[in-house]
Amino acid sequence: YACSTGDSPGTCGDPGIPSHGSRLGNEFKTKNLLRFTCEAGYNLQESSERTCQSNGSWSGVQPVCKAVSCGNPGSPTNGRIVFSDGIVFSSSISYTCWEGYKTSGLITRHCTANGTWTGSA
Repeated sequence: YACSTGDSPGTCGDPGIPSHGSRLGNEFKTKNLLRFTCEAGYNLQESSERTCQSNGSWSGVQPVCKAVSCGNPGSPTNGRIVFSDGIVFSSSISYTCWEGYKTSGLITRHCTANGTWTGSA
């Protein structure tokens, strides 16, 4: 009697595809290589390539796609932040001016795929 994963000898299980990512290769046989990439605005962490090993496991570590961070956008002179949903790709932040001051530029800024904020504080 033996316990097994149900995978055939010489194959590895499906390692999946990272959220916000893609996988090149669909063969899960020994010595087959898979490559992983991420969508714009996301950085690949862990292994970008994994190989099916003879023991039925994948080399490396399952990759993860993490959203690019734009960092702290800062607060405007004579104003304040009224809305923020984060500092990573696709986040936005909105400002308002103190009474007696007018805006010059964007009042809403967006974190872009290349890790920068649109406009200036």
